[in-house]
Amino acid sequence: MKNWFSIKRDTDKKHLIIYGAIALVFTIVALILSVHWATSIISGVVVFFFLQFRLEITEKFPVWMQSILMVALTLLVFILMQVTISCGVILIGGFKFVMNVIIVLGLTSLIWAATGKMKIAVISVTVLSQIVAIADHLVVQARSFEIQFSDFASLGTAAQVADQYSFELSEITKIGIILTLLFITAVITTKFPVRERNWKQLVFCLSAIVCAALCVVIVYTQIGASVIAYQDKYWKYRGSERNGFFVNMIYSASATRVLTPEGYEDE
Repeated sequence: MKNWFSIKRDTDKKHLIIYGAIALVFTIVALILSVHWATSIISGVVVFFFLQFRLEITEKFPVWMQSILMVALTLLVFILMQVTISCGVILIGGFKFVMNVIIVLGLTSLIWAATGKMKIAVISVTVLSQIVAIADHLVVQARSFEIQFSDFASLGTAAQVADQYSFELSEITKIGIILTLLFITAVITTKFPVRERNWKQLVFCLSAIVCAALCVVIVYTQIGASVIAYQDKYWKYRGSERNGFFVNMIYSASATRVLTPEGYEDE
């Protein structure tokens, strides 16, 4: 296992100056977001550390371990998204937590299978999830409940009236954004093994995509609802807090579908 990872230190003075400048910009951005000055400085130092001391995953890293690494990174992506929304993960039930992670894993695996690059897949889904998380956080401020599936039909109207509202990021959301930027920096600076697509990777990706699709079907149809224990929560961040964002979004789609009344006949 000790041959799976190595750390490469960059001692080039020109590079160190550039890294210092990047770390300074990162610190300033954190301060602009009104993050506590100590947290901002620590974040800048961490960025400098990631840039100077780069993690390298060697070619000896087993193919099967890549799948475990992808699951671990996906788990972090979901947790960071929940923090940015400003609701965390502590109150999510076990089944619902796992389903949320699998849904994110399915999306990440789809991009991984299409590009063959784990780094691209993780960064893409991280950025996308953060955009959605920030949007969800702002929507709550505008109307006191989260984005629902039905909202996608009124995106144009929402964009037209958005300038009539004032928005402010919470302290937790700011921390979530900073932590996510640190996470993205760590992923970008990490060197992953350069490998061609192989059947083990494709089997993992296909399995993750199928499992994600099954989770969507289970939530939408509410199979085993009594065991999974969905929470009908709409006030502020309660939906994502109790169900997780993705499960809550799909559940909202299920809750708004029109069912045929029992005994109804179309004449």
